[in-house]
Amino acid sequence: MDFVKILKRSFRITVRYRALWLFGFFLALFGGSRGFGSGGGGGPSFSSGGNGSVGEVRPTPTPGPYPGGPQWPEAARLVPLILAIIVAIFVFVVLLVIALTILQALARTALIGMVNEVEETEQTSVRSGFRILWSRRGLRLLLAELLGSLAWLVIAPPLVITALLPATLAFTGNVVLIVIGVLVAIILLLIVVAILSIVGIAYSMVMEIVRRKCVLEENGVIEAIRASILTVRHHLTDVGLMWLLMTGISIAWSILMFPVGVVCIILSLFIGGPPALLAYAVFRSWIAPLVVGLPLFMTTMILTVSFIEGLYLVFQSSAWTLTYREIRAREIAATNDEGPSAAPEAEPVPA
Repeated sequence: MDFVKILKRSFRITVRYRALWLFGFFLALFGGSRGFGSGGGGGPSFSSGGNGSVGEVRPTPTPGPYPGGPQWPEAARLVPLILAIIVAIFVFVVLLVIALTILQALARTALIGMVNEVEETEQTSVRSGFRILWSRRGLRLLLAELLGSLAWLVIAPPLVITALLPATLAFTGNVVLIVIGVLVAIILLLIVVAILSIVGIAYSMVMEIVRRKCVLEENGVIEAIRASILTVRHHLTDVGLMWLLMTGISIAWSILMFPVGVVCIILSLFIGGPPALLAYAVFRSWIAPLVVGLPLFMTTMILTVSFIEGLYLVFQSSAWTLTYREIRAREIAATNDEGPSAAPEAEPVPA
């Protein structure tokens, strides 16, 4: 497979057919790109106080499981609240994932169909993209994406939680058990991360084919998944090399996005800064600039970055669509070369 030719053709499609930019922008806006997350946490703080008298004798409190440890009767009262918060966060995350998956699937459907349309007719349009998006092909791809997201929600969190279970030995107060539990949890977590990474690579390769099976071949979800697994297995070299190429390009694009992000921040400051300064001059309060300037800054930043990221997603989708078309053309050519099996010649009838 000529990967250089595919990448050049994908670049030309991205630059020439601007109708694709809109759906690439939608895909980036809905989170269909690389993202970075951060999390933080905190623990309870303990303090002591007195009235300054050194002679007063106070009863010694009952020690916890270890010095400075939590007092379980008081902590137990917070368990229902903590569980309710965890459940609420989990439900919110599930609903958010489902909503974003729906929007991403629709945008991907339009991109795949439009690139295929370009290859067949040398033209496409925004209207054509929306027509493809609202077809049965979009519904099939949506079901495949939801099935994939559901599989990750069912598999990944239980594995991670199971790996972290030994860390609960920290609540015993025994130093030896704490050290053993933390070490075992770290080892298990590294193993789980390695397994999920390998599975994630295989999943990403198969899903690129599944998406095109659903949109271009109009296969059902289960049929598309089964056929895509066979395609990846039979063309592992081509699919794997394309995945490595796109991964390298994605890393290079991420590096390029750092200076681009700085430019976007400066542009957003020029958009949101003057109204914020004006609001501060009028109201003499920092609340007014935040209310006026921050929404303008964030809106400009999000829209600008999404548009630029959307261009890359158009290129990425085009490259995979062209790769699939090449693989599919090879399969059809191989089938035609084999041809129908010749019928055996009839034996001569003896006179």
